[in-house]
Amino acid sequence: MVGASGRVETARIDYLIADYRRDFATMAPKELAAAEALLWKSASPERRRADIPDHLRVERATWLNVVLGESVWTYKMRGTLWSAQMRGEPVEPLWRRLRDKRMTASTAYKIYKKAQRRAAREKCPLNAAIAVEIEAYEKLPIYRLDPDGIPLRADKAAKAEVGEAAKAAKAAKAAAKKVAASKKLRERVVDLVEKLARRELTEFDDVTTERLVAQLTADIKASLRDHSGRVRRARIRDAQHTAADEAVDVAIRSISRRRYTEACRQLNITPTAPSKPVDLTAAKKAKRAWAREYHPDVSPDTRDAYEAVIEAYQVIEQYAEEQRHSDN
Repeated sequence: MVGASGRVETARIDYLIADYRRDFATMAPKELAAAEALLWKSASPERRRADIPDHLRVERATWLNVVLGESVWTYKMRGTLWSAQMRGEPVEPLWRRLRDKRMTASTAYKIYKKAQRRAAREKCPLNAAIAVEIEAYEKLPIYRLDPDGIPLRADKAAKAEVGEAAKAAKAAKAAAKKVAASKKLRERVVDLVEKLARRELTEFDDVTTERLVAQLTADIKASLRDHSGRVRRARIRDAQHTAADEAVDVAIRSISRRRYTEACRQLNITPTAPSKPVDLTAAKKAKRAWAREYHPDVSPDTRDAYEAVIEAYQVIEQYAEEQRHSDN
């Protein structure tokens, strides 16, 4: 049976959860983190264990996910900043930017962790390291807006370069693995043929057997080399045909489907299916809304975001025009 203290605890937690959900939309991230910390502190270890499925560890972010519903990662990021706040660390600039929707919780968390490493590496105060990391982040161009309208910044050129290097390294590793596997398979084929040949040549003396086996092995190896050459030549022809096809596609359509999809994400609208016409009405509506919010006359700091919005709409408009021409 649940005792009086258990009933009091349940009532208090239910009240805190209801309070949290009621005010969730109006609370700043710092206030949310404080409410989550209070809720966690108010729950006894027995209550936490009872709420969490048996296969999961009892952790703060996991328990909050079970009782409140947001992602574990979200609670972990806010909780990390709140713990830093409780230790007296200078994280207020990050809270302000979260409150003003100038960065996401994920970005604030990453900046805090990078600042910690910088402070340890350069033996400088944490507040100075946080200021440096924030300044470096805010100098990056805005490449798109998240679903809540918060600008996401990144050096896309550097990011793409790293991504391409990783892709090339992965492709090289896969190619080397494939070559090694092919070589091993050829060796096994030769070995198997040699064993079968020896079984059929038992009537001959050793000298004759070795000569015939050596000739057969040489013939098999030559055949495998010829086959490898034919495969290489076929790959070269296939690559040439693919390149020619891609050149024709580029000539026909200068705005790729991928670029159109990225432009839709920039305006926070859903891309239409390739077989359907572009919804320019939705694109215009989204462009006007974001342009009003990021217009330089409203805030000079958002000029890059404003230009990104205009450019995204121009990409969608051009894609729609090319789509109409291709249909005709």
